[in-house]
Amino acid sequence: MASSDRRESNRFQTSLPVEIRFSPDGVPMQGKSLDIGPNGMRLLTLQPLVEATLIHISFQNASNNTHCEGRVVWTQRSEDNTEFESGVDIQRWGGGVPGSDVIHEIPDLKQKKDRRNKSR
Repeated sequence: MASSDRRESNRFQTSLPVEIRFSPDGVPMQGKSLDIGPNGMRLLTLQPLVEATLIHISFQNASNNTHCEGRVVWTQRSEDNTEFESGVDIQRWGGGVPGSDVIHEIPDLKQKKDRRNKSR
């Protein structure tokens, strides 16, 4: 039986502050990256992100200007119903870290368990 996980690579748990812009010169929105991988991440924000929107994400504490561009795939209320979680399909990495190597440059990462494969 095939796995239902469509991810191309592992994700790692984080809690990194990010700045989200809807265009390169747009007004920034603050958020957190809850997990991250070379091809995607999950964001936590106070306002919902609109599905299919292209966004620019900058890692605020990165000294090497690490950033990425991606498309919002889904948005839902967080479990505590106070914020919003969004899944982002990363299309391009930039800054001082090349694409798939980004996860090795972030300290204290732990590989994330896939929460979509819960036992029923």
